[in-house]
This record gives sequence, C-alpha cells and structure tokens, in this order.
Amino acid sequence: MKAQYWVLTIIAAAALLAAAGLILLTMPRFATPLSAWAIETATGRDTTLDHARLKIFPIGYEMRALEIQGDIAPYRLGAMDLRFSPLGILPGRALIARASVTDGQAGIRLKGEDRGEGGDFLKNLDEIARAEIENFVFVVSRDGDTQEFTITTASGRPAGGDVEAVGSGAGTTVFFNGRIAGPQVDGLRGALTVRGENFADFADLLGLAAPDTPPYELNGELSAGEDVWRLQGIDGIVGDSDLGGDFEVRLGRDRPLIIADLQSTNLELDDLGIIIGAPSRVSGETNALQEEINSSYAASDRLIPDSTLDLTRIRAVDARVDFRADSVQAGPLPLQALRLDMNLEDGVMRFAPIAFEAEAGNLEAEVVIDASEETPRHDIDGRLSDVRLEQFADGRFAQGGLAGRLDITASGNGFRQAASSANGAVTLYAQDGRIRQLGSEAAGLDLGEVLLLLLTEDPQDPEFTELNCAVARFAVEDGLARAAPVVFDSQDSLIVLDGTVNLDDESLDLTVETDAKDVSWGSLLGDPVIRGTLRNPAIGVDAGETALQAGAAALLGSLTGGLAALPFVELGDGRDADCEALLARAHGAAQTLPEPAAQ
Repeated sequence: MKAQYWVLTIIAAAALLAAAGLILLTMPRFATPLSAWAIETATGRDTTLDHARLKIFPIGYEMRALEIQGDIAPYRLGAMDLRFSPLGILPGRALIARASVTDGQAGIRLKGEDRGEGGDFLKNLDEIARAEIENFVFVVSRDGDTQEFTITTASGRPAGGDVEAVGSGAGTTVFFNGRIAGPQVDGLRGALTVRGENFADFADLLGLAAPDTPPYELNGELSAGEDVWRLQGIDGIVGDSDLGGDFEVRLGRDRPLIIADLQSTNLELDDLGIIIGAPSRVSGETNALQEEINSSYAASDRLIPDSTLDLTRIRAVDARVDFRADSVQAGPLPLQALRLDMNLEDGVMRFAPIAFEAEAGNLEAEVVIDASEETPRHDIDGRLSDVRLEQFADGRFAQGGLAGRLDITASGNGFRQAASSANGAVTLYAQDGRIRQLGSEAAGLDLGEVLLLLLTEDPQDPEFTELNCAVARFAVEDGLARAAPVVFDSQDSLIVLDGTVNLDDESLDLTVETDAKDVSWGSLLGDPVIRGTLRNPAIGVDAGETALQAGAAALLGSLTGGLAALPFVELGDGRDADCEALLARAHGAAQTLPEPAAQ
C-alpha cells in the first residue's frame, strides 16, 4: 500500500506541476521569455519575442513579433496562431489543426544545387492540418543579390491537400490552385497562372535565365518535384502574340536545364524586338524596358541596336528550345511562318535553324553565339532561296526570283561592337526578272524618260523592263562592307553601284554609275551618290559632271536653241553586262547558293 501511495503521490505531484506550468504559460509575462529562450536554444540564433501565451479553449498557442537572426535576412512572424488537435498524438494525425501566419519573412538562398537555406522547413509541414498565410515575404538570395517574393494570401492543407495561393515579386503575379503532393511535401500539382511585365525578371528570381519579353500572361498545369518542374498545356499571351506548349526545368545539376516545346498561332514579330534591343510598335501594354528601347532608338541616328548580350544569363543555364509560329505578322515583310530550334550548352548558344517562311521562298540561317570566353564570338550562315520579289510592295518595283547567302563572323559583347568587327560576305542575285522602268531611268538620271513615265504610266499597272541579271555582293572586312560588285543589267541600262558601307559608324559612301542602252532626252551627266547613314540615307548627284553639262548647254543655247538639247542626249551605246560571268562569280562567292526562283 505504501508503494502505491507514493506512486500516486508522484503522479499527482507531476500533474499539479504540469497544470501549474500550463497555467503559467497562459500568462504572457512567463510564456514570452520562456518561449524566446526555447526558440533560441533550439535554433542557436539570437531571438526576440514581444508576446506569447498558451490558449486553453480551444487549446492553442499565439506569438507576436517574433524575430530570429538569419544569414540572408531575419526570420520574422508578425503574428502566429496555432490551434492544436486533441487527437494529434495519435499516429497519422496532424498535431496542429490550424496554423495562421501574418506578416512573415524568411530567407532562401539559390546557388547551384543549394536551393534552399530556409527551404527545408517545408518538410515539416505534415504536422499542420490546415494553414493560412497572409503577407509572407521570401528574401531570395542568389550570387550575392537579393530579391523579394511575397505570398500575398495562401490557404489549404499543407499535409497533402488542396492549396490556393497568390504571390508577387519581380514584377510578376502568380496564382496557384492545386494540391500539395504527399504528406512530406514532395511537390505541387495544379493550375498555375503567371502574369508579369518581363518573364526574364521572374526567371531570374527563380535562379534561372530567360530572354526579355513584353508583358505576358501564361496559364498551365504545374507539376513540381524536387528536381523537375513542368508547366504543361501552356495557354498564354506574350505581348501581342499567343503562346502555347510545354516547359520543363531540370534541377540537381551544375546548371539547370530548360526544355521547352512552344508554339504560336499568330506571332507579332515586334514582340521579338526586345530580345535584341530593337524598337517595337506593340498595340497592347509595354514594359519599362520596351519604353527605354523605344526612347533610345528615337533619340539615336543609328540603325543597329545599342544593346549587349547578358553573359550571366547565357552561362547560367543549359537549354533546348523548339519554337514554331504558324503565322507571322511582320509589317511590310511577306513572312508567313517561323521555326526556331535553339540549343544552349556550356555558354554556347546554337540556333540550327532559324527559318522564316515567306509566301514564296524562305530565309534559313544557322547562328552560333559562343559566350564561353570573355569576348563572345558570332558565326552566321544564312541562305535566301526561292523568294519572289512580287511579294514586296505588291510587286510595284521588281519581279522575279531572288536567292542569296549571308556568311559572317564577328566578335563582341554588343551588336554594334560585333558589326564593327564583322568579316565575311553578303551575296544576293536574281536572274530573268523585271525591274520597274521608272527606277531604272531615275538611276541613270534620265529626266526625260522619268518625266514621260510620270505623265503616262498607270500607277496600278507600272511599266517594267526585262532584267538580264542582278548581282549584289558586299565583301565585309573589319566592319567595312565593300561593293564587290553590285550590278543591275536590264534592257534599258547597265547600273553599277560602287563604294562602301561602314558598319562601325553606319556611314554610306556609294556611287551609282549608269550606262544607258537606248537613245533618250534629258539625261544629266554625273552619277547619283548615296551618303548619310543606314538609318538616314541621303541620295544626291555628283555635281562635277552635271555642272559641266549645264555650262555646255548654256553655251550652245547662246548659238542656237536646237543645239542646246545635244548635251542631254544619251546615244544609247551601253553594252550588256557579262551576266554569265557575274552569276558564276556570285555562285563562287556564295559557294553552294540555292538556285533562284524561275520567272
């Protein structure tokens, strides 16, 4: 009996002490310092706490203004309320029936395979049956830079149940409605909407890399595990273009791997301008980067964009991207479709190919940008084939088939720097086509023929002259493109363009020499010249010979009015160009050029 008595006495005493402890924990003046001490002991970090107490009915615990020292940013909870489950001690039951957090903060570090200082706490959420979060800020650190992503509102069952959440950061708003997979938070499954100003900013927040985009909204089904995140069935808008397909990110490697298979039913080519720093005319909303690019372009006299490659982005990830556009809106360019296959590995980006399809003909190029070294290298091999000139300006200026090749190597971090270092050749050629007679006569300064055509020609049915051949080849060396040669040979005249285009300062120094093949009245001596820049070309006339011609006309006019017209008569003794040799040279310069479209 005595032994039983002492056992009962000890149990009673323990119960009394526990009851007394519980009573003390209901008093903030005791519960607050005790809770702060317990948290500081468990974490090994300095802790401050303004208020804490145990609630008896329903049984729970509350804390206010909790702050724990962190390496990236302090862990903060403005208010946390926990409600315990009486059945939580049973196997398979959550200890916390409900958790509510308001005005919180935690730091997360993203670097290589380390995806979560502060992220492991998710593995303990299986002890919470339901959670509600409001205004919780994640301070995301990557390579020394920090950004913030705020969970505006979130509610659901963290231990493998339904979850709804809204968050924002990096100019992006995220909506999620789905489920947390498994009792240990193994991943997410559900509908995701991402809406923002520039997808590159959101990718950077996640520790990834992506090209700049116009404002966008993407909807899809998210499935996210520890090492693989997928967004499937994408249905969205980027700028004025629609976008669909699948997107996958593979983690757990030296660099994340992005795999994307994307399609657009209707692509606005302007939406791609932001990628290379080109201006855009978007009918919808624009972001700050687009406005900056547009303003800079408007204030500049240069044509080549003043933008640079972001080497950090190129080197941060590997990627395999397939993109198709069924329809392309490209303003005056007769483009119909686009195909782009891109592979990025070890800082080397290969586009093989970039292919634009026109109503007739196509432009296909292979582009390699090697950003693995300090100074990026660019290799471009483009081919133009079976393109009909009738597609341009409704065929009012030229008709026939056009083919060509672009073979350029360059180096530099910016587009202008690359252009100024370019080497290679650009070759275009046409055969058995037709050129508008008005343009041919104007190039020869045949004012009489030009005036006659202006008075008699039907603008809806312009007159053309047969084109024996046309070859335009520019040899490029250290950013200086030299005509080598540029020849247009028609039944009316032989036109030769000579001179240079400086890709460094974009200046033009070109002369047009014309040899007429028919007798005409009103021809000015001298040659048309093209000066100015690529952005603002200026067309004039070499005044030397023209001044001599005007003096001769004045002298003859003083003798007899009829003779005054003689200096303006072209005898028409121009000869045909050796088109066979010119085309052979074009073939040799361009090597395996495609055949031009037949007339």
